[in-house]
Amino acid sequence: MDSLPPTFCLDVMGNLDLKWEKYGELAKALTGRWHAAARSFTENIHELQLLCKVYNGKWSYIAAFRERRDDRSDEEILAMNDRYIRCHFIYINTSSEGIEYYNSCPKEEILNEVIPRVIPQLRPSSRIFFQHNICALSRKDADLFYHSLLDSSGFGIRCFGALALTYYGPESLYFLAILLTRGCNFEGLLLASGWPHSTAMEDLIVKFMCPRPRITFYIHSPEGAESQPTLKLTPRIMQAIVNAWDKADSYLYVCTPRYTGLEEVLSVPVPPNVNRRLLKAKYKNKYFIIWSKDSGSTLSCTLNYAEHKISFNSPANERVYDRNNMCL
Repeated sequence: MDSLPPTFCLDVMGNLDLKWEKYGELAKALTGRWHAAARSFTENIHELQLLCKVYNGKWSYIAAFRERRDDRSDEEILAMNDRYIRCHFIYINTSSEGIEYYNSCPKEEILNEVIPRVIPQLRPSSRIFFQHNICALSRKDADLFYHSLLDSSGFGIRCFGALALTYYGPESLYFLAILLTRGCNFEGLLLASGWPHSTAMEDLIVKFMCPRPRITFYIHSPEGAESQPTLKLTPRIMQAIVNAWDKADSYLYVCTPRYTGLEEVLSVPVPPNVNRRLLKAKYKNKYFIIWSKDSGSTLSCTLNYAEHKISFNSPANERVYDRNNMCL
């Protein structure tokens, strides 16, 4: 195996996207160039956290490395080969908290240099957060961040873990639409703070639910959500959820405010060779719908009327197996 080029071994190791401790375990089990490649990641891998702030019209950022294991400076780490630098998260916020630790700079530096420099370090474990529930970005500033991300080389093509996105206006819808046209290359989507329901938005959620190994989807419930018109799970979206599970036997978790009733869930067509059951929790105002296959794969939908929530789980929520549940 030592006939393989060292760079090939390093590329393979990098694509595993493991924690540095796991690379250490691999290094102990391997020999030759594979051992050297695993050990190289054990000794050099660093996770970058990028925090960008817009407060009172002033832009600033922090680029920091988490879980340092040696005394190398930021400059020395950044000078290493990019394969060893992984983006843990990008966090965009508008609060005054910790502002004294941020580096003030022109917004062009963040948009045209800092963010494009970090995007190639995105990995399947990376997260991108737009802060919600404190003080929203202006539509103009949000759009500047959107274009910086979309214009960065590889964004939307390189896999990353999850996106938490606040609704600032039509620009947010446009950003998500462009991102999804580049492929569903992220596992999780959290939509926060008042996304309105529309056919265009429903189309995007259905697109996000394309069958793949892991899917997580949340709609954040702001205070007073029960009385506000907002994004909800329609029968069409729920059919896409069931289809994603049926086609890929995915790990799947969906959780949103409950604007959907039992009848709407039961209106979703049952796929061929799939069984469906309806249960009610004996002591709570809660219903379970369970889809199952002969292979043992299961999907559950939990309608929680007390907590105003609806969720889908695959494998099925463990509470569906409570012996006190009543079959309907």
